[in-house]
Amino acid sequence: IFKPIIINQALKHKKLINHYLNYIKKLLDYSSLNIPKPKHFNNINNLLLYNHYYSYKNEEFNIENNSSLLLEYKHNDILIQYRQAGDCYLLIEYGDSKSTINLLLCLRIHQIQEYLGLITDLKTMKTKPILHDLIDSAPAIRPLLIRYDPIHLSQNIKLYLPIALNDHWNKDAIQYYMKTIRSKANYLPNNLKFIANNNVICIGFCLGCPFAIPINLKHRLSVPKYNPARTYIPDGSCDLGGNYMAIYPIESPGGYQLFGRTIQTWSTFGTIGYPFTNYQPWLLNMFDIIQFQSGTELQLQNLRRLAFADKYQYQIIDSI
Repeated sequence: IFKPIIINQALKHKKLINHYLNYIKKLLDYSSLNIPKPKHFNNINNLLLYNHYYSYKNEEFNIENNSSLLLEYKHNDILIQYRQAGDCYLLIEYGDSKSTINLLLCLRIHQIQEYLGLITDLKTMKTKPILHDLIDSAPAIRPLLIRYDPIHLSQNIKLYLPIALNDHWNKDAIQYYMKTIRSKANYLPNNLKFIANNNVICIGFCLGCPFAIPINLKHRLSVPKYNPARTYIPDGSCDLGGNYMAIYPIESPGGYQLFGRTIQTWSTFGTIGYPFTNYQPWLLNMFDIIQFQSGTELQLQNLRRLAFADKYQYQIIDSI
């Protein structure tokens, strides 16, 4: 019996099965070790061995409210649709069932394949996808079916970061700015007050500098930048400029309004340890979610020391 579920449920289910299979593999590779069972092991075991369906009680599928259509628009009077096709395929379709055969649409599909690196090289019989988690594609007259790894391609995290608001480090940076660059402006000497009075979070121009906007539209703010910009700002500073929040990864110049400071979000050569690596010295990636946890300056100072000594455990959870 087929039971429809939404894509988030499918991804959660796929992760559980992957954890189950990895557990079985570890048992086979390290049979002498005591390896803990993954979460929901018994549920997945019943599903795979006895076909007992593991239901999601809090999430009900409604056929009318859960269309496969992700995006639809017209370009040069040609209808273009993007559809979710199961848990690991994306269907891109040009025109509709009444459209006449158009060689330009076939060319467009071929160009998309070519851009994504999903055309097989006849010499090597391999593809060169621009994203590691793109697997292959299947073109037709009007549609293009793209297969991808949903676990890794759609993976993002939620990260809890401590923050000290209106901290003395940023106040010192503002005082230095007032002494050396500009002594009077409507955003001086208190950036936080200026932000409040003016409002009755991509990876940015600085390497590893995340830009963010609140998910809730009601929480979004808008403030102008410094003019001219500061020549100094401490690393970990949290700032607002325009509609965006930024976390400065290193000491640098900057022109956003200062409102707080958090722990390290950059580790040259990955010396801080997990979640940093030699190949990824930055903390945040596209579409990751940040939730700040307010604390005192003393608490933040202690946490920064722990992070620098590779003794702080960053609070990270998977988010789909």
